[in-house]
Amino acid sequence: MRPVTFATRGVLLVGIGVHASALPITVPAWADAEKLAYGKHLSQECTTCHRLDGKGQNIPVIYGLEVDYFRTTMKFYRTGARENPVMNSVAQMLSDEQLDALAIYLATQKPPAKPTQPTRKK
Repeated sequence: MRPVTFATRGVLLVGIGVHASALPITVPAWADAEKLAYGKHLSQECTTCHRLDGKGQNIPVIYGLEVDYFRTTMKFYRTGARENPVMNSVAQMLSDEQLDALAIYLATQKPPAKPTQPTRKK
């Protein structure tokens, strides 16, 4: 098996069934400090709904998403190809530069671990 890389992580995860939280998150060379800092700043608005602990009311985790997936999804919200009143509004307010910074920052963040099922006492 070849090493899981940042760019192909999501595709490989589906194929081998590994949970993303088990993989180390590394900052890619193209994710410069300025974009990461800007993305972190912008993400503060996101954490109101997309909680850091992953516990939301049917609100997806955005931490650890691949850059291209996040960008594409947000552009779908921006154009209305994907509908959610809150996300459509948010996406329309963000510039391409802001989307890039957010995507880069979120991609470098480790998603929350899936909770383990409690064991039953017999």
